[in-house]
Amino acid sequence: MHSLTTRVGRVAMVLAAVVATLGVFAPGGEPALADGPTCTGCSHHGDRTGLGYSAAAAFVSATGGGHARSGDNTCSLQGADAGLSPDGPAVPGHYELWSYPNGDGTYDVALICMEDGEGTLGPLGEITHGYQVLAMYTSIPALDPADLVEQALANMPVGTPRIVTSPGEGIPSMVGFETWLMIDEGSFTRGSRTDTQGPISVTVWAEPDRNGEVIWDTGDGRETCIGSGRPEGSCSHTYNASSFGQPAVDDDLRPAYSVTASVTYTGGYSVSAFGIPVGGDPNLGGITRTSEPYLLAVLDGEALNHGH
Repeated sequence: MHSLTTRVGRVAMVLAAVVATLGVFAPGGEPALADGPTCTGCSHHGDRTGLGYSAAAAFVSATGGGHARSGDNTCSLQGADAGLSPDGPAVPGHYELWSYPNGDGTYDVALICMEDGEGTLGPLGEITHGYQVLAMYTSIPALDPADLVEQALANMPVGTPRIVTSPGEGIPSMVGFETWLMIDEGSFTRGSRTDTQGPISVTVWAEPDRNGEVIWDTGDGRETCIGSGRPEGSCSHTYNASSFGQPAVDDDLRPAYSVTASVTYTGGYSVSAFGIPVGGDPNLGGITRTSEPYLLAVLDGEALNHGH
């Protein structure tokens, strides 16, 4: 009887044989998972063993260990290597992605060209299909989706939060007066990236939570504000002591407080195989990114009166 269960069992046996005889990669003439990413500047891809972030690991995470296939007539098979008549013509096939648990929390993922149609009736009444294993990843750990977004955030074109203060930009603040704290709107934006390996595409995005808390380390304490500090004055800090004696100095060589802002981002990811969405999570929150230190000199009234 022809059934999906029959095919799953057959493919599983094929994968086991390939792993035992060929290791992690079975060559083929079609696009393979081992192909490099198409994006520019990617530096966070894993290797064929699944270490780190790889498209195969993202596929496992999105599907929980599953299966995806392309449309018919997207690859072709011919000859005994594909389980067909040695002298027969090429037959149309389709791509399939399969992932199987190893029982230890890891998965094997394979890219296969499988013969289209209902298959051929064998001598014992079994249904057979021509197939060829094109590429394979072994022992892949499923990704923590939040880690995926955090890794991608560090590599996507979203700058770290850039601090703006008033007074600031070379003008010192003063003891006892409010200093307005803000995040530059140009760095308070959404970013996304899409990485592609073979038939798998992974899109990851993140954006600051405009209603989330921003934790400010002012160098002498902390302030908690909502969003980017806009409109101006909605987030502020009052210094009770000058920055004299602080180890950092600003561009004018004045002792300065080192100010940072930790911004909460929400993010998500989606995975597609053969152009078809297979899973993901559109709402992953709680990812924090901290700005580079912003150096702010703070003077007291006595220093101003003496012209320092």
